[in-house]
Amino acid sequence: MDLDNYQRFRIPGFLIVCIAITLIAFLLSRHDYSPLEKFQRENSEYLRLAKEYKRFINQENYDAANQVQQKVLKMPELVFVSTVDELREFAQKLTYDKNYLESVFFYHMASNFQEKHPEGNSAALGFARITEGLKNTTKAIMENKYEWFYYDKRFVRNHVIPLMHEMRHKIQNLENTVPYNRWVREAQCLLHIALCQYYIEDFLPSEETIKLALKFMEERFGEKSSRFVVYGDLLNNLGVLLTETIRNKEAEIYYTKALDAYKTAKDYAGENIGAIDNAIANTEDNLQIARKFVFGVFIALIFIAFRCCALASLS
Repeated sequence: MDLDNYQRFRIPGFLIVCIAITLIAFLLSRHDYSPLEKFQRENSEYLRLAKEYKRFINQENYDAANQVQQKVLKMPELVFVSTVDELREFAQKLTYDKNYLESVFFYHMASNFQEKHPEGNSAALGFARITEGLKNTTKAIMENKYEWFYYDKRFVRNHVIPLMHEMRHKIQNLENTVPYNRWVREAQCLLHIALCQYYIEDFLPSEETIKLALKFMEERFGEKSSRFVVYGDLLNNLGVLLTETIRNKEAEIYYTKALDAYKTAKDYAGENIGAIDNAIANTEDNLQIARKFVFGVFIALIFIAFRCCALASLS
């Protein structure tokens, strides 16, 4: 093909760009958005309130932020929400998309929705799952160092963790719920709170929360506490905290207790027994690390004592 023919058949670059834009717009228009996604994309009043919520959070005015959240929950456009799981799953998606503040926003809405639609034992589970979602969002915030929020630790400490405590209080106030189910869900809430405190490096409050949860379970279940996976998780995470604060010998005790608890745990509260194998493996690794550290310190002390004796003999 000569140059003249090439020029004749060449498609102009701007035409290619126009075709590409049209195709992308067509594909986006066919995307099947969920009702919550449509609500978030199309409702200008929601967008205004969401910006207001962010502004109050940035100002650390959490009471005002909560009031904004209550306004959103009362919006008539939210009548399409039929279950708390819809709100919780949407909040989870927002976390995956790194929209952390809006994720917390929707988890809070999910808790209020759950409170208005109590369903016995499933309500306790719902609140515990919301608390777990807030914990996962907190972990993501700390791992990604959220861009817009300079004081991410203070945000978690002053806003997210109080929301999680609120979940536990709502579980306590549930009626028509089997007591042991309510107690296990409370313990799970405390575990998630302790992990959030750990993520923001509030080690002492985290340790206190775990010890509170262990005492709570032991007072209600006694020796049967080890039936529940959460009891082993509490013991293991207490060991992690003790290791983090260089109390490895004490940590060994709790890792060993955690292993014993995991090996006797049963699926009494619908917990994921399939995850126990992984939990046991992780706890065994933690135990080995703690033992190696203690052994290393012991060898170092012997070496220091030997050197001191050698220097003393020279003088």
